Amino acid sequence: MNYLDVLAEVLKRLKPLVKETTKNRSDFENIWTTVTTDFAEWLQSPSGMVSLLDGKIILIRRLVNAFNNDSIRTNKAIIDVVVSGTQMGGEDFKVTKSTGIISYPIIDRYITKRGGIMLTLKDERGKLFKWEYFD
Repeated sequence: MNYLDVLAEVLKRLKPLVKETTKNRSDFENIWTTVTTDFAEWLQSPSGMVSLLDGKIILIRRLVNAFNNDSIRTNKAIIDVVVSGTQMGGEDFKVTKSTGIISYPIIDRYITKRGGIMLTLKDERGKLFKWEYFD
Protein backbone atom coordinates (compact mmCIF):
# COMPACT_ATOMS: atom_id res chain seq x y z
CA MET A 1 0.00 0.00 0.00
CA ASN A 2 1.47 3.39 -0.94
CA TYR A 3 1.41 6.64 1.01
CA LEU A 4 -1.74 8.04 -0.63
CA ASP A 5 -3.59 4.73 -0.25
CA VAL A 6 -2.75 4.71 3.46
CA LEU A 7 -3.99 8.29 3.86
CA ALA A 8 -7.20 7.44 2.00
CA GLU A 9 -7.78 4.61 4.49
CA VAL A 10 -7.01 7.00 7.38
CA LEU A 11 -9.62 9.44 6.05
CA LYS A 12 -12.21 6.65 5.91
CA ARG A 13 -11.48 5.74 9.52
CA LEU A 14 -11.37 9.36 10.73
CA LYS A 15 -14.56 10.66 9.16
CA PRO A 16 -17.12 9.01 11.48
CA LEU A 17 -14.95 9.78 14.52
CA VAL A 18 -14.63 13.46 13.62
CA LYS A 19 -18.35 13.62 12.81
CA GLU A 20 -19.20 12.23 16.23
CA THR A 21 -16.71 14.54 17.97
CA THR A 22 -18.19 17.59 16.23
CA LYS A 23 -21.69 16.55 17.34
CA ASN A 24 -22.97 15.80 13.83
CA ARG A 25 -22.92 19.46 12.73
CA SER A 26 -25.28 20.28 9.87
CA ASP A 27 -22.36 21.73 7.88
CA PHE A 28 -20.11 18.72 8.56
CA GLU A 29 -20.05 17.35 4.99
CA ASN A 30 -19.20 20.75 3.47
CA ILE A 31 -16.37 21.39 5.93
CA TRP A 32 -15.05 17.82 5.66
CA THR A 33 -15.02 17.98 1.86
CA THR A 34 -13.28 21.37 1.82
CA VAL A 35 -10.59 20.29 4.29
CA THR A 36 -9.89 16.92 2.70
CA THR A 37 -9.83 18.37 -0.85
CA ASP A 38 -7.42 21.12 0.21
CA PHE A 39 -5.32 18.55 2.07
CA ALA A 40 -5.15 16.26 -0.99
CA GLU A 41 -4.02 19.19 -3.15
CA TRP A 42 -1.42 20.17 -0.55
CA LEU A 43 -0.06 16.60 -0.51
CA GLN A 44 0.67 16.90 -4.24
CA SER A 45 2.79 20.03 -3.67
CA PRO A 46 6.49 20.04 -2.67
CA SER A 47 5.54 21.11 0.88
CA GLY A 48 3.31 18.03 1.13
CA MET A 49 6.29 15.67 1.06
CA VAL A 50 6.18 14.74 4.73
CA SER A 51 6.20 11.53 6.72
CA LEU A 52 2.95 9.63 7.13
CA LEU A 53 2.72 10.61 10.80
CA ASP A 54 3.33 14.28 10.03
CA GLY A 55 0.73 14.13 7.27
CA LYS A 56 -1.86 12.73 9.68
CA ILE A 57 -1.02 15.34 12.32
CA ILE A 58 -1.27 18.17 9.77
CA LEU A 59 -4.66 16.84 8.68
CA ILE A 60 -5.87 16.78 12.30
CA ARG A 61 -4.65 20.35 12.84
CA ARG A 62 -6.55 21.45 9.72
CA LEU A 63 -9.70 19.71 10.95
CA VAL A 64 -9.38 21.33 14.38
CA ASN A 65 -9.12 24.77 12.75
CA ALA A 66 -11.91 24.20 10.22
CA PHE A 67 -14.39 22.87 12.77
CA ASN A 68 -13.11 25.19 15.53
CA ASN A 69 -13.15 22.15 17.82
CA ASP A 70 -10.02 21.42 19.85
CA SER A 71 -11.40 18.11 21.13
CA ILE A 72 -10.61 16.57 17.71
CA ARG A 73 -6.90 16.51 18.61
CA THR A 74 -7.46 14.98 22.06
CA ASN A 75 -10.13 12.38 21.19
CA LYS A 76 -8.68 8.96 22.07
CA ALA A 77 -10.18 7.11 19.10
CA ILE A 78 -8.87 9.76 16.69
CA ILE A 79 -5.42 9.63 18.29
CA ASP A 80 -5.39 5.85 17.89
CA VAL A 81 -5.94 6.30 14.12
CA VAL A 82 -3.20 8.94 13.93
CA VAL A 83 -0.56 6.91 15.77
CA SER A 84 -1.42 3.52 14.26
CA GLY A 85 1.60 2.08 12.52
CA THR A 86 4.07 4.09 14.61
CA GLN A 87 6.06 3.27 17.72
CA MET A 88 3.43 5.21 19.70
CA GLY A 89 0.61 3.04 18.40
CA GLY A 90 1.00 0.26 20.94
CA GLU A 91 0.77 -0.09 24.68
CA ASP A 92 4.47 0.58 25.27
CA PHE A 93 6.99 3.12 24.03
CA LYS A 94 10.47 1.68 23.52
CA VAL A 95 13.60 3.77 24.02
CA THR A 96 17.12 2.64 23.13
CA LYS A 97 19.66 3.55 25.80
CA SER A 98 23.28 2.53 26.30
CA THR A 99 22.09 -0.19 28.68
CA GLY A 100 19.65 -1.62 26.14
CA ILE A 101 16.05 -1.13 25.13
CA ILE A 102 13.72 0.16 27.83
CA SER A 103 9.97 -0.17 27.45
CA TYR A 104 7.70 2.39 29.13
CA PRO A 105 3.94 1.77 29.39
CA ILE A 106 1.91 4.45 27.58
CA ILE A 107 -0.69 5.82 29.97
CA ASP A 108 -2.09 8.60 27.76
CA ARG A 109 -1.40 10.36 24.46
CA TYR A 110 -2.75 13.33 22.53
CA ILE A 111 -1.72 15.74 19.79
CA THR A 112 -0.35 19.00 21.15
CA LYS A 113 -1.14 22.41 19.70
CA ARG A 114 2.48 22.47 18.46
CA GLY A 115 1.90 19.31 16.41
CA GLY A 116 3.70 16.79 18.59
CA ILE A 117 2.39 13.65 20.23
CA MET A 118 2.39 14.12 24.01
CA LEU A 119 2.91 10.80 25.74
CA THR A 120 2.32 10.17 29.42
CA LEU A 121 4.61 7.27 30.31
CA LYS A 122 5.30 5.27 33.46
CA ASP A 123 8.91 4.66 34.46
CA GLU A 124 10.30 1.55 36.15
CA ARG A 125 9.60 3.08 39.60
CA GLY A 126 5.95 3.66 38.71
CA LYS A 127 6.29 7.44 38.36
CA LEU A 128 4.50 9.18 35.52
CA PHE A 129 6.30 11.53 33.17
CA LYS A 130 5.43 13.30 29.93
CA TRP A 131 7.40 13.29 26.72
CA GLU A 132 6.48 15.14 23.54
CA TYR A 133 7.41 13.35 20.34
CA PHE A 134 7.96 15.12 17.02
CA ASP A 135 8.43 13.16 13.82
